[in-house]
Amino acid sequence: MLAIPLIAGTGFELIRFMARHRYNPIVKIALLPVLGTQKFTTREPTDDMLEVAICAFNSARQGEEETAGAAA
Repeated sequence: MLAIPLIAGTGFELIRFMARHRYNPIVKIALLPVLGTQKFTTREPTDDMLEVAICAFNSARQGEEETAGAAA
């Protein structure tokens, strides 16, 4: 538990370093797995995914309105 701030701080500084030196060939090679993972995990949503997200949002909004109405 005590190591979490140390790990997070080290990761943050590493990201800053790589951002400042992103044109360095060694940094480019080090960034390949990170960029590959980002490309893999950040695809455009399908229509089905968007439909589920909209339904979930509308349901949550309706629940908030009902809660606000009951509190008043």
